[in-house]
Amino acid sequence: MILSPQDKDIYFPTVCTEGANLLGAIRITESIAQSQEGSGRFLEITDYHVEKPLSAFDRSIRLDYYPVIPESLVVSTVRATGKDGFGRNVSIASRLLNPSEYQLKDGKLYLNSPEFIVYLAVDYKAGYDFLEETPDTIAIKSALGALLQHRMSFAGQGLTRHDGLGLSVNSAPVGTNPENIMQIFRQYRPYN
Repeated sequence: MILSPQDKDIYFPTVCTEGANLLGAIRITESIAQSQEGSGRFLEITDYHVEKPLSAFDRSIRLDYYPVIPESLVVSTVRATGKDGFGRNVSIASRLLNPSEYQLKDGKLYLNSPEFIVYLAVDYKAGYDFLEETPDTIAIKSALGALLQHRMSFAGQGLTRHDGLGLSVNSAPVGTNPENIMQIFRQYRPYN
């Protein structure tokens, strides 16, 4: 949960609804913000699994979701076949890697091991803890509050047109362009 009804005074003070209606409006707005029109991902801390080939250039893989919780990383090789240094086909068994065999830097996982590895499997957690007050969590909560206020300002007016996101494109602006709000969420899209 990114926003809660307790955040009303700070992030969406003009919203007049309460109780279950407010909770529903928050959930719908969060869904809009995290849709393909917005961030295209869950912004809260979420578990991810990825299997990717290592880059031959720098022996790394990019983890698509961020920020990565480093303590959550579980990295293993993937059983595969490949070519050894002499061009012969070899079978490679799977195994867990020790944290000393890789390094996480700027969303990329770099392999330190000299071992011949083609694919890595990575389980990790990534996202934001919205109970913490960081510049990113405050920006996301503020944008979500603005989007919620914009949506709710037209709730009882009977929209005649909308763009599929529940954002009015037929009414006068209320001081915030919903497209500008959605742009804030787009900066948190995955790397892929």
